[in-house]
Amino acid sequence: MKRIHKRSRRSQLGFSLVEILVAAILTVLLAQATAAALRISVQTQNRASTENSFENAIVADLEQVRAINRNLCRNPNFDRTATTSPNNLSYGAFGDCAGTIFQERCRATGTTPGFGNLLQAQVPNFTSQTVIVNGQTWTISRQTLVPDRPLNSGDAGYAESSQSVLKVRYDLTRGSTTIAPAFVTEFVPDAVGSCQG
Repeated sequence: MKRIHKRSRRSQLGFSLVEILVAAILTVLLAQATAAALRISVQTQNRASTENSFENAIVADLEQVRAINRNLCRNPNFDRTATTSPNNLSYGAFGDCAGTIFQERCRATGTTPGFGNLLQAQVPNFTSQTVIVNGQTWTISRQTLVPDRPLNSGDAGYAESSQSVLKVRYDLTRGSTTIAPAFVTEFVPDAVGSCQG
């Protein structure tokens, strides 16, 4: 005996109205979630790009300051016949600075300013640069400062370190709005390490 299978009525009718509505709602929710994720991704990429351009401008400038700092009190060619540096400092036997003016800069005594001042005088001017942050143009600027004494000048060992630090500060400005400081760092010139108390 052969069985005859009847097709259910349901399979002939297709999807019900409720099923179509649920599928439509799920599709809309999924599309909205995808759009939100794409929007967040674009915003994150823009923010990363902005931060990179800000960081790149600062890093390039800091590398220039660092190079000047390294060579502030050195005979660049280690030419033992050279007797003075471009900063009127005498060279010692190993191409490092020595002599009376060097010691005066170590102590920042009299009219001779310290190595922080010397580094500040050697650092070229910073050309203001612009970056785009959230569709708005901001300007990066730099300030340098040589404090008379380090912040912890009361600590032992800091009595002779007057004017031996160069503080470098970068600000972001747009119109009358300033983010200050956006980034701050300090340089202790390498020459200070050769100073003897």
